[in-house]
Amino acid sequence: LFVSGYWQVAGNQKRDLNVYLDNLRDTLKMIKGGRLIFYTSVMDKADEITAFCRKLSIDVQIIESSISSLPAADKAESFTEQAFKMNIDRLSFLTLPSKEKGIAHYRRDLKPDPFVYQQMLTIWLSKFELVNNHLDGEEYCAWIDAGFSRVRYERSNCNLQKLKIKNDKISFYSSPMTFFGQPIPVSAGFLHANKGCWL
Repeated sequence: LFVSGYWQVAGNQKRDLNVYLDNLRDTLKMIKGGRLIFYTSVMDKADEITAFCRKLSIDVQIIESSISSLPAADKAESFTEQAFKMNIDRLSFLTLPSKEKGIAHYRRDLKPDPFVYQQMLTIWLSKFELVNNHLDGEEYCAWIDAGFSRVRYERSNCNLQKLKIKNDKISFYSSPMTFFGQPIPVSAGFLHANKGCWL
């Protein structure tokens, strides 16, 4: 079982809806023949997504979901308020490379529009709880970002149909980003584990 989602974030500087939908089509090809729970705020695309899943023999359930209804909405609002108060512009580590996670999101999302950052943070922090909504009767489950396919050529071992299952661990890919100059080991675009690990 795969869990995924797409929520349209007004003012998102990262990518527009059409780019995400193109990436989603390629992501769905990676999980051909699987089962998919797909959360979205863009219900006018639901029929298109369902039809594409049908062509790929994906059993899909689409759930309408606003960003404000996601599990981490309150937490993200609080975190955003605290991050904005940090006055990051005054901190010396802004000289670190552009791959520095905190600086990249500050410059691209938080500084131009704190509400954009808050919405994106809500989505990122809700992944685990969304997966946990669907663990009944499931031995294994994976979260996969709608746009995960865009990084498949940057990583080895990216054939999801042939991944080795590890019973006692959450499997993930590494991140190209850094935290205070040190590599971040986890990229949360794809997370795979058994029920016990997810819980």
